[in-house]
Amino acid sequence: MRKLVATLFSSVDGFTTGRDPDDMDWATSYQGPETLRFGLDAIRGTDLMVLGRVTYELFAAYWPTASPEVEGEYTKLMNHTPKVVFSTTLTEPLTWQNSTLNRGEVAAELPRLTQQPGRDIGIWGSVALVRSLLRLGLLDRLRLQVYPVVLGTSGTKPIFDGFDRTTLRLVGSRCSTARWCCSTTRRQRPEGAHLCRGRRDGRAAVWAERRSPGRPDGHGL
Repeated sequence: MRKLVATLFSSVDGFTTGRDPDDMDWATSYQGPETLRFGLDAIRGTDLMVLGRVTYELFAAYWPTASPEVEGEYTKLMNHTPKVVFSTTLTEPLTWQNSTLNRGEVAAELPRLTQQPGRDIGIWGSVALVRSLLRLGLLDRLRLQVYPVVLGTSGTKPIFDGFDRTTLRLVGSRCSTARWCCSTTRRQRPEGAHLCRGRRDGRAAVWAERRSPGRPDGHGL
């Protein structure tokens, strides 16, 4: 089964953007060749991109005209990778190549996509979508690329807005010479439980109090 893997840029205080969503200098000023290689490794492991409306519009305004000489393979992958955009306000045809509009319920559509053959499914930005997937128990991995910046009162779109205490399990970490750190986490499930998803009744996910045969820790998030 394909995994849903989300990648978000984050300030130290947990915001993904400042007041101007187009202004990402607080993160991009720390980026360089090592960041590009890290991003390439992430996107090469996927063959489908899932985006929300806001991130799609930002990406669609940049990547189609991005210089391959500057961005290299990253530009080609961003443009050529198939993309599914969840929105009820966008209209077809979408302007960015290889993009498909999906007006369905995320809770029903994403489990269906994970059942299809292929590599993992990458979610880039789209913080509102990521929050929904975390609440539904559908996100397999959350990669937070944290930059040494406090956005404070200028921060918008807090990643965990509205969440109660939630336990995540750290499954990987990496710090770069460019002074950002990436932590890869998954949601901690109840003891002895695994995640059942893709139910025929359309419900997104439920925790089942049973274990997978031969796997004492079950599976899922």
